[in-house]
Amino acid sequence: MESVGFTGTQFWGKVSQLRIHELAAKMAELWEPSAEFHHGVCIGMDAMAHTIARRLNYRIIGHPPVNSVKRAQLTCDEMRSPRPYLDRDHDIVNEVGVLLATPIDPFMEQLRSGTWATIRYARKQRRQVFII
Repeated sequence: MESVGFTGTQFWGKVSQLRIHELAAKMAELWEPSAEFHHGVCIGMDAMAHTIARRLNYRIIGHPPVNSVKRAQLTCDEMRSPRPYLDRDHDIVNEVGVLLATPIDPFMEQLRSGTWATIRYARKQRRQVFII
């Protein structure tokens, strides 16, 4: 299994409990002993996915943004250098084979959404994408 990446909304309270359970189930399905989990180290769903990844024993790689205002205080196994949002989102996609995503609205693509921009980039790079 290749590494797994994650992108999600900062507004985790708007993601239903059912979708969080679906995310955990998909993460468990993709896990194997050497699996890495890459995420953007932000508040919201990044922090929620980090907690799930830790419980599943993924090796966690953080890709923090330069702007620390929305950065979550998380302990990763490895931390990349801070980069602007779009650059670090591309870094995540470039280092993984699968991308899991929890946009605020999983059914309606939005143009001014970092989560959707990351999904579009992952598709362009021919990564497997699961929108939850």
